[in-house]
Amino acid sequence: MFDNGTEWIRADFHLHTRADKEFSYLGDDDRFISDYIDALKEQQIKMGIITNHNKFNLSEYKGLKKKAKKME
Repeated sequence: MFDNGTEWIRADFHLHTRADKEFSYLGDDDRFISDYIDALKEQQIKMGIITNHNKFNLSEYKGLKKKAKKME
């Protein structure tokens, strides 16, 4: 059932994106998703929870999910 037993992963349970007005991204809008995923990868974060308080952008979420799956 559990071929590898317990596996520890690095996670961040409090992330924000451009959908949250308090979040600051100074890069090119066309590169946001790639830059965001690259930053998580650099920090070795395997699971991220977006906590944009009362704000949700479906297309941003789908783009982040698609890019992250490509990097698995």
